[in-house]
Amino acid sequence: MSITQIENIFLEIENLIKLLLQDKTLNQPKIEQKIKEVKELIDKLEEDDDDQYGLFRYKYHVTNANYLSIIGEVDKARKQEKLAMIFKKFSKDPKKIDTYNTESRLFIEATLSNINQVSNPEKESKDTQKTIEKELGNIKNILEGNVIESIRETFKKLNVISKSFEDYKNIVMCEIILHRVADNPINESLIDLETSQTSNTNNDNDQKSKTKENKQQLISSLNILKLLASKIAYSNRLAFIYHALNSSNKKEILFSNTVFTEEEINKRFRDIALYFHSDKTNRSNTPTWLQEKHQSLGIELFNSALEFKESLLNDLEEISQNEGYLTFHEKKANNLWRIVADYKNAVKGQWEELKLLNKDDIKEIPSEKLKNFVVDNGILAYQEYRAACKVADKTKQLKKQVQLRENIALCLYTANKFVEAQLYALAAIQLQLKNSQRVTQQEFIKTKNIFDKVKGGVPMNTTVNTKETTTKLDTEINLVDKPDNTMALIKTVDQEISIFDKKTIQDSINNDMAKISIGLMLKADRSLVRYQAPKEVILYAKNRALKHKVAGGMAMGGGITIGGSVSVAACFNIYEAVAIIGVTSVGGPLALIGGIFTLGLGIWAGVKLWKRGTLLFEEPEVREKLNSIMIETLKAYDEGEYQKFLEELSVEFKTGASILKLKKREDFINTDYIIDTLLKYGFRSDGIAYLLNLLGEVLSSGKIKIEGKTTKNLKALATIAFDGVLSEKLETEAKTLDNRIFELRKKHNIRSAFNKFKDFVSLEEYSEIAQEYKDDSQEMPFQSRLEEIRNITKINRAIFDILDAGKEEIERAINTIKEVQDSIDCNYQFVNAAKWRHE
Repeated sequence: MSITQIENIFLEIENLIKLLLQDKTLNQPKIEQKIKEVKELIDKLEEDDDDQYGLFRYKYHVTNANYLSIIGEVDKARKQEKLAMIFKKFSKDPKKIDTYNTESRLFIEATLSNINQVSNPEKESKDTQKTIEKELGNIKNILEGNVIESIRETFKKLNVISKSFEDYKNIVMCEIILHRVADNPINESLIDLETSQTSNTNNDNDQKSKTKENKQQLISSLNILKLLASKIAYSNRLAFIYHALNSSNKKEILFSNTVFTEEEINKRFRDIALYFHSDKTNRSNTPTWLQEKHQSLGIELFNSALEFKESLLNDLEEISQNEGYLTFHEKKANNLWRIVADYKNAVKGQWEELKLLNKDDIKEIPSEKLKNFVVDNGILAYQEYRAACKVADKTKQLKKQVQLRENIALCLYTANKFVEAQLYALAAIQLQLKNSQRVTQQEFIKTKNIFDKVKGGVPMNTTVNTKETTTKLDTEINLVDKPDNTMALIKTVDQEISIFDKKTIQDSINNDMAKISIGLMLKADRSLVRYQAPKEVILYAKNRALKHKVAGGMAMGGGITIGGSVSVAACFNIYEAVAIIGVTSVGGPLALIGGIFTLGLGIWAGVKLWKRGTLLFEEPEVREKLNSIMIETLKAYDEGEYQKFLEELSVEFKTGASILKLKKREDFINTDYIIDTLLKYGFRSDGIAYLLNLLGEVLSSGKIKIEGKTTKNLKALATIAFDGVLSEKLETEAKTLDNRIFELRKKHNIRSAFNKFKDFVSLEEYSEIAQEYKDDSQEMPFQSRLEEIRNITKINRAIFDILDAGKEEIERAINTIKEVQDSIDCNYQFVNAAKWRHE
């Protein structure tokens, strides 16, 4: 008899009870037989293992009580609950307690062990693979080889069976990537086909026919591949959900590799909600959608996650209460920091310096991997120290506040987070200066030495290629290190440093804070936005202008033909009448007048339509010019050429008109004009907000010069740009677009087809929604995209307020950060760039 056998029977009972809930007509004897079997096996454990016996007895009575409650035996269920209370003390797993006290990450590498047992049949998998290769073969001469290979590799990743929540997220992401890769050539091909139908070029017919055939083949094959991707992804997602629900270690699967802090547990739960909350699973044509018959499974998994989150938070509270929350996290962080030191010594080959790790266990690990371990454990130590630091800040424990910030600075420095490391080190010095009566000189010198270490920006470990640059700081603190001197800092300062010098140090720190904070300016995720007018809309605008010209030509031609014919006929009628009887009839002159009128009307209407067409041609040309300006502007930004960024944004998109004009002292930023202009020419609100956020960052960077404007002037302009991101116009446009998508989903293809037909035969503006917008809406609503950019902007404004350091500004900054946090919590969003800096 094995413990595994008992656990398997419990699992069978759980599954049978679930079936009972779904089908009340199911016979109950099988469940009762299994309960009897497991009881007999548990009784045999009593003499061998008291702890295991007590644990299984507790689980037996709880399970039996649950079953009896379901079938209506309430009194018997209560008796079982009372018996369970006797064995409850055994339910607290000592291994769990030990794990919580020693491990920072929960349930490391936990996976579903039995998911392979019901994977897709081998034949179906082979048939799917054949179809994928067939469709890739059909388009291999049309698409570039690297694109074909990218699709093939993504399908391989998509076919990996999900054994953890991280795997599940990867499946969703693979489906999104495949759809994106396919959608771009599909949309371009559709536009090319429509363009070729409306163009009047006289290219070789055979070549034209071949091109059209290739485009149609490309569209067909890519659409088939998209369908296959969705089918495979859905099947694998469903398999994971079924197995997770039936697994005895659901909690381990959902919360694997989560850092055991309140912040990280809540963060993982929000992540789970993004995939399994009913708001996400009931939205059709999205990567997280579940069919109606499966939506209850998503809800069940979400509810389980909610229950596990509360359980983990309770465990954290219970365990930390024994020694204090601060001590609990600080001890774990100290242990992790010692591991960091061991890995660093291993990188250097200093094996004799190892304190916790064993040389035999790590000596075969490559140097680069050891360096990665340094970074990984440095980040874990940072998270534990930060959890402890929050408690120290609440309880105003000055020495701990300083010490923990010192440790955090070193952890982040080790992990190549130089900007944040400098900020924490300066924060520790600030605390000491503000409470100098309670700080010894030795403590101050220790903090100063840490600051000197991190301000140089030379990483302790060079494992990762990082794009972060180090800000050159000015702060210099010259104190003599006298270990025997334990006088309070304020007395030492009075003796050795004048009040003027003390103020100089403070001013120097403030200047460095300002420099670092420029590096802290948050950057929005560009993948969330569209910063160009859609090509599809530009094409329709061109077609509309062309139709006006064609209609004008036809009107003029028709007027000339009909009016001319009628006029000639009328003249001939008058001539005949005069020749025969010497007098003309009334009809002749009237017909002549009518003919001349028709001729004039046709020419007038034709000229008007032609001029209108010529005028309409300006719109797509402006949109294309604005797209070009955006591309060049962002290219300059990416290359760090901030002066060129402003120059590109100042290029005229039509005669006498540009988005921005900042060359002289009197020039200013009109965000309303920028927003109105870009909205008029088809730009999306999130793209406009992204541009304004970049503009604010560039203006406050200290890397640009504008004639006659001071740093203070530029900062004021940056604030105006940031304020523009919060414009109600952008919010209204995003809401309108979301509503249009909602209406489109309700009416689906009928409305879409009607709009396309109406746009084709009429001369009105394009009323359909661009395909790329429809695709984006499946991943994230437009209001949420805008909200993400606005959150970034709010944090950047808060940084400005913190630098001003006035009481009113600090209060406003605190309220702003609270607003951002509420937005993140309410919308299950994450400010990507703020991962380390939101605090």
